[in-house]
Amino acid sequence: MRDSYLYPTLQTGASRVFNVCKRTLDLQRADDGEETASDIDYFFKVPELNKSIILKEARTNKKTVMYNFQNPIGTKIYFPFDCDKIYDGGKSLFSDDPQLMPMLRDHAGLDPERREEDTARDLALLSILQDIPALDPFLIKDKVQIEGLKVNEAYLDITHENWVRICKHVSGKLSPIIKFVFEDADGLNDRRAANLLSKLWNTKDIDALMPIVKTFRLPVEEASQIFASWKGVMYFEYVYERSLPGWKEYAKWLKHDVQCVDHIDRNQKALLKSVYGLVSEEIGTNWIELRKIFEKYDNAYDLLFIKRETPGPFIEFMKDAVETYWFLGTKLSVISHCVSVWKILTPKEGTENFTYDKLYNLLETQNRILQCA
Repeated sequence: MRDSYLYPTLQTGASRVFNVCKRTLDLQRADDGEETASDIDYFFKVPELNKSIILKEARTNKKTVMYNFQNPIGTKIYFPFDCDKIYDGGKSLFSDDPQLMPMLRDHAGLDPERREEDTARDLALLSILQDIPALDPFLIKDKVQIEGLKVNEAYLDITHENWVRICKHVSGKLSPIIKFVFEDADGLNDRRAANLLSKLWNTKDIDALMPIVKTFRLPVEEASQIFASWKGVMYFEYVYERSLPGWKEYAKWLKHDVQCVDHIDRNQKALLKSVYGLVSEEIGTNWIELRKIFEKYDNAYDLLFIKRETPGPFIEFMKDAVETYWFLGTKLSVISHCVSVWKILTPKEGTENFTYDKLYNLLETQNRILQCA
């Protein structure tokens, strides 16, 4: 995995990457030898898993267990040969590959028979990472809490203030559905509304949420997943709105048909034009698709919960919530990754100072990122 793609992938801290290995090393170094390795509260119980890097990546093999047309993005576990030299290669495998358990036993020391409880916990954490479309700290922390697991907050790169801010945004979007469905019920006071909101957030108590299931004509067996996906859509709306300023800055640079400062021959110019065209077109297409989805969602939401006119568009939106959730997570991660790579690989002197090699490396890296979605 050592190439020009791996460095910006891991350095950007993009939501396509959960660098467990780096956070583990940071924890060990922060202790300055005051604690032994066994005293540190790591993310996983199996030591070797704490030297791994989790990535979201397009599946080249469409016969893997979890592949379907709505979810072609897989969760890959990468074990560097040397945690201090992560760019020098390693072993990797998708988390749903049939060979995962043998690899975890042989390489990571997973021992289901002798360490049954630790194994179950670590597999539950891997399942959580597999079941979300992006490795955003908010999504990981939310799922971990819902599943009742405790992990070291040092692995979750999200401040308390930001966590509260996001929760407030998502709860503000969830509250109207409680009022809409239960407003005619006796005793819907603030306390009961807060309790129902908590159940909707946790998505598990379907019996208590059955009126919502019936109101929006949802399949009972899929209701929990739909609720979780709808909450995820609202989170991605939050991310999208706050990402726009940086995206627009990047789009402004991309729009001006970027040039390099040194002299290049005809073949080099054609190669630059080709890869630039691929990146520009793909970024534009993804951005338009994202905007259309959020406009459709906002319109459906306003028609039902603000204007109180018709539930039809929102019901249709809810039916596609799972697919929409995965699509948004994938596309948002990829565009944000491209923007982060642009910032990292842009010369300190500014965007007008790209040499041919640096400009081609930047565009080709972004092209490869875009192919992962």
